[in-house]
Amino acid sequence: MSLSTSECTRTINAGVITFSCPATITDQELSLYDLTVAQLDSIVSIVVTAFNAASPAGPFTSIPPNICLLRNLQVG
Repeated sequence: MSLSTSECTRTINAGVITFSCPATITDQELSLYDLTVAQLDSIVSIVVTAFNAASPAGPFTSIPPNICLLRNLQVG
């Protein structure tokens, strides 16, 4: 399963995928399954932000298991 559109919004721009999610979410996977291989391969950076959060902590309690679909992520 992937994050529902009601939980998070996603944008992709210049190799950066950005998710904006509520402070707590029920599904711990990224919304990636609707993207093509070419789109996934073009992503080199990920940003996940939580809105309505009392602290700057992100919405995930662990690294999403399907992050491996983003095989060109770069550390930086």
